[in-house]
Amino acid sequence: MLSSRTKSDAISQSDLHAVPRTTSPPPLTIKAPNLEQTKQLHARFLRAQFHHHFLPQFFSPSAHLNSLISSYTKNNLPLAALKLYSHARKILATALDSFTIPTVLKACALCRSHCYGAEVHGFTIKLGFDCDVFVLNSLIRMYSECEDLDSSIVVFDEMPVRDVVSWSTMIRSYGRSGLFLEAVGLMIEMMLVGVNPSEVALINMINVLADAAELDVGRQVHALMMKKSEFSQPDINVCTALIDMYGKCGCLDMARKVFDRMDNRSIASWTAMIDGYARVGDFGIAMELLGKMLQDNVKPNEITMLSLVSNCGLYKKIELGKWLHAYMLRQRLEMPVALVTALLGMYCKCGDNKSARTLFDSMSEKDVMSWSVMISGYSQANCFDEAFDLFGKMKDFGVNPNEITMVNLLSLCAEAGALDQGRWVHAFIEQQGIEMDIVLATALVDMYVKCGEMEEAYKVFNDTGDRDVCMWNAMLNGLAMNGCGNEAIRFFSQMEAARIRPNDISFVGILKACSHTGLVLEGKKFFNRMINEYGLVPRVEHYGCMVDLLGRAGLLEEAYEMITRMPVSPNVVVWGALIAACKVHNNLSLGELAASEILKLDPLNVGCNILLSNIYAAQGRWSDVAEVRRAIKDGGLKKAPAVSSIELNGTIHEFVMGDVSHPQTKEIHNMVAEMKRKLKQAGHVPNTSVVLLNIDEEEKESTLCFHSENLAMAFGIISTAPHTPLRIVKNLRVCDDCHSSAKLLSKIYGRVITLANNRWWAGQLGLAAGLGGGVNEPASSASSGPSKLTQEMNIGLKDPSDPSRATASADDQDDERVDNEDEPKEGAVDIGNRRPRGRPPGSKNKPKPPIFVTRDSPNALRSHVMEVAGGADVADCIAQFSRRRQRGVCVLSGAGAVANVTLRQPAAPGAVVALRGRFEILSLTGTFLPGPAPPGSTGLTVYLAGGQGQVVGGSVVGPLEAAGPVMVVAATFSNATYERLPLEEEEEANEPGGQLSGRSPAGLGSGGGLLDQSGNAWAWADQRTMGSRAAKQGKASWQAGSALGQLGSLGGQSTGNRTTKRKGSREHEKASERAGRDLGQPGSWAA
Repeated sequence: MLSSRTKSDAISQSDLHAVPRTTSPPPLTIKAPNLEQTKQLHARFLRAQFHHHFLPQFFSPSAHLNSLISSYTKNNLPLAALKLYSHARKILATALDSFTIPTVLKACALCRSHCYGAEVHGFTIKLGFDCDVFVLNSLIRMYSECEDLDSSIVVFDEMPVRDVVSWSTMIRSYGRSGLFLEAVGLMIEMMLVGVNPSEVALINMINVLADAAELDVGRQVHALMMKKSEFSQPDINVCTALIDMYGKCGCLDMARKVFDRMDNRSIASWTAMIDGYARVGDFGIAMELLGKMLQDNVKPNEITMLSLVSNCGLYKKIELGKWLHAYMLRQRLEMPVALVTALLGMYCKCGDNKSARTLFDSMSEKDVMSWSVMISGYSQANCFDEAFDLFGKMKDFGVNPNEITMVNLLSLCAEAGALDQGRWVHAFIEQQGIEMDIVLATALVDMYVKCGEMEEAYKVFNDTGDRDVCMWNAMLNGLAMNGCGNEAIRFFSQMEAARIRPNDISFVGILKACSHTGLVLEGKKFFNRMINEYGLVPRVEHYGCMVDLLGRAGLLEEAYEMITRMPVSPNVVVWGALIAACKVHNNLSLGELAASEILKLDPLNVGCNILLSNIYAAQGRWSDVAEVRRAIKDGGLKKAPAVSSIELNGTIHEFVMGDVSHPQTKEIHNMVAEMKRKLKQAGHVPNTSVVLLNIDEEEKESTLCFHSENLAMAFGIISTAPHTPLRIVKNLRVCDDCHSSAKLLSKIYGRVITLANNRWWAGQLGLAAGLGGGVNEPASSASSGPSKLTQEMNIGLKDPSDPSRATASADDQDDERVDNEDEPKEGAVDIGNRRPRGRPPGSKNKPKPPIFVTRDSPNALRSHVMEVAGGADVADCIAQFSRRRQRGVCVLSGAGAVANVTLRQPAAPGAVVALRGRFEILSLTGTFLPGPAPPGSTGLTVYLAGGQGQVVGGSVVGPLEAAGPVMVVAATFSNATYERLPLEEEEEANEPGGQLSGRSPAGLGSGGGLLDQSGNAWAWADQRTMGSRAAKQGKASWQAGSALGQLGSLGGQSTGNRTTKRKGSREHEKASERAGRDLGQPGSWAA
């Protein structure tokens, strides 16, 4: 027996044409009475790897070659089969026959080697086998497996003679490409030319119709079979295909009739029937059939269990899924990776990530789908940290992610509003060369639009050649979310001009766009066009959008009339849109009616009660407010807390109202007080009407200050350099006061502040307008200004600084009325169908202690994993990173291979050793500082392993060229103080250690603080020019700047009030003068 090996996905031409040995063995005389014994003898040669050289010695080499290639292919060793063929082609070119080529083409199909298959095709023509129907059928099958339908059609059309296998194979090729109409047409053509369909042809045709869910055509094929005498009593395989087709089309009555008429049933027949019932959620009959199957002594296999488990996840039947899992363990059924992955998916879809992770960790073998499914489970639960941690482990285990993995990560970034992480995923996709198919490109567009980056979304959209309706819908919904109603209408027209037929989701997007921008007439026109022009039946989502559109415009009676005329029963979403509008327009009667209808449909709906409470509070009916809230408390209902998050350096920080759990709570609250003071100085009057509590005005103002978005904004201000844009995501709607105050704060602090909720991005078209002339940075530094998008997309987006745009934003503030605020009485859940962002129940995705450089964190470290590309200089890349980021880098470890290394070894002759060749990195340490740095403080030390086992090491003094990807783990820091040791004993114990805070401390002289205009965290370069001043001032202490790049001079001669008292002042003065002279010289340092 040949041993099984893992199938190779990629075959290099050098591997295929490599000859194992160049020397030929001596002539061999084989004494065997027949070919079978000769093959047995050759099997022994296989184990010794001699078969390549003894092959020419056999008296029938072509037959033996065919047997060997066929054995390799049957044992799933296509690469070995192709290697043998490549070698045999050189020494047995004339002995290759028409039986060799099909086996080789089958090996090409197994490993999806299109290039090598095309090469075999050319060799086939050269040998004159291009008229052999057996060879040509194999070519059609190979091209079909390699997803090259065009080449399959060319081969089929040029065949001089076609048999039933040719037609059957071509029908299957059309089915694999999703072209079921072409497959049906080919079936009809086959019968017209007089070729009777075989059993295999019928099964292929039925499978195509099953995948396309074409019930009517499937019934016609079934009727045709019944008319044919040879198929009046179809065999077990045809009946199984019919059961599968009817089951996938939802016609279980016909499937059951075919099943019950079968005299003999295989395990595939039982599985197809069970799968049909499980698909429609009828697990009672499915489990009944499973019991009958066991009574007939037919044991279920992995396909049977895979179908049941997958559908349990689809219908969230976790108890049945657990029972099936336990049954498989009790019966000790074989559980391949695909089945275990299905169990993972079932647990994840049912929300039991704990059980899923336990099963995942117990898997002895994991493939890329297993990792992707587990990451998908964390993505569905909004467990951001867990998903990316698992993705990191996936790479550590050497499993290459695929398109599905990337789609799950992008979906998670979109829901969390994590733009930086989303950009990193985009860069990773491009770096790893992952195929950018239409699904992955659509996920990228969806991520960017949900993060408010319309420019980058359109760039991906424009770079995608074959755009389908899903991608157009993603862009359309993005324009709606960003409040670009008129632009969405023009984009819809472009979609129609491109001959992309809008579907029901397209109209949901365009109706949302009209609703958010108050385009009532346009919304009504699109609703009518959907019915009359496109023949689409409005779903409950479309009616919900129309009720929201009319409600926002104040047409409450018309909205209620539309609800009463709906052909489908209104759900919570529709009534929720009406009650939200009633809250905005203070219509108590309709609000009470809508609330009663919602509670009939969903008695546990806390959002409805809170909105009703808000309506009562707006009219001062506090007794009714107390009654509603008492009902909420007695019913044990809890609202989803309002959570605002901000992403800094790849870490998401979350805040709730009045949050005191953050490690920097004191600094955050101090900044909130400063923001409040500056807003008051700028003339801002808090909008206390949004605080619907029976408290005095002062308490209402205090409540507004500590909304979650204000806390996130304060944290962003103290944790980033000036003029850095801030992006804040909230899981509920932003109140009017926070919206207006954020506009003013963006002007006060000179920042682009983007506030996002789960409906639309307030910052893109609203907050940017508040910048006025207060921002000194160019407009291109904004998070996503629409100006560039206007030129590329040609849909007329207005500039945020346009006064008309600012007016429109002010008029449209009804879009974000405070339905859900941070007060305990508020926070109604969004009645739309989108999943709220924030922490899910039981999630570990809670704020973690941040690692940022702030005014009170002098030497905070950031961890980095750096990948140096092959061919690059490792040391130069890290030094360049340090210079550009203006941060010190401490290299902790490294892994990979380098070549042509120059090391300094003091013990070696000449001290410097040049090494040539390839070496594996054993240890890599060192430090890099932005220049100028103290002598000896920057450098890299490496220990390497050579090919012969020798170990060398030393300081790197020349290029350190990466022989492949080199991974470097490092920590960076932004502040450093140069010290001379030992310290003087007389120095005061409480003297500052050289770290300056973000603001100039009291006592700094007029020359003591310089601001790094670039906002970088390093200012050593400025210290060189200060050397002469230091010498004149006598006592001086030069220190590295803080996050704002300040320099200080703490000396007795300074104009400040703080002085340092030391004994031996004369010696210290001389040292200071030396320091000044040294600092004035390039490349030298002194304390």
